[in-house]
Amino acid sequence: EEEKAATEEQTAEQQENLAVLNRLKDLARRQEAIAEKIKELENQLQKANAEEKAEIERQLKRLEEEQRELLREMDDLAERMDSEENRANMSEEREKLDETRENVQETAEKLESGELTSAANAATRASEQLEEMKEEFREKTSRQFANEMKSLRDATRELSERQEALGEQIEKLAE
Repeated sequence: EEEKAATEEQTAEQQENLAVLNRLKDLARRQEAIAEKIKELENQLQKANAEEKAEIERQLKRLEEEQRELLREMDDLAERMDSEENRANMSEEREKLDETRENVQETAEKLESGELTSAANAATRASEQLEEMKEEFREKTSRQFANEMKSLRDATRELSERQEALGEQIEKLAE
């Protein structure tokens, strides 16, 4: 009974870890796309005429909105990581997310002020940090899963040995 409860708790933790990992993957992918788009628009802006510049400015404004939405989603993820059930095993990742958030915030601010090179640099840094966080978190959860599987195999082996010993005792009693 206790083992079943522990297994259910581990499964819930694994599901939560997987959900956080998927959010990190999504944020990293989107941040990278924003960084690339900023660089692309910066290059286009240098060659654009007045009409094209107006369209590029609108696209930059949309990117700024996307960046602010990404910031809100990072805040939601930080809240999730900081929840009571996650606080213990995600505190390190939570700190890294805070550091990365600063670059995401800087990207939004630089986009707003029209400093495209700085915005692109901050966006690239944030993208790299998110990618690194995703990989580290994936490795950490993989190790946890491997350890849990080893524990389950050990418990199964122990249970099998006890069952075998009980079978032998029953045979002796039957004689």
